[in-house]
Amino acid sequence: MVERCHSLRPALLIGVVFIISTLPAIATIDHVGRRPLLIIGGSGVALMLILIAALTATYEPEWNDDAAAWTTAAFI
Repeated sequence: MVERCHSLRPALLIGVVFIISTLPAIATIDHVGRRPLLIIGGSGVALMLILIAALTATYEPEWNDDAAAWTTAAFI
């Protein structure tokens, strides 16, 4: 019973975060529209992928720079 309780808490927390974040998203979509949000979101994803590629190309052969390695992992 204790193990089941421990596994339900994170699932419940994730569900609550999803519900809380969905409500402003619905309001934003109704107010701004889908197309501008898709353009902004797609541009953000493209920018982050370019940044990941640049960090990987620069630091990948050695990875002795921990900040670059962790930044690349965080962007993924």
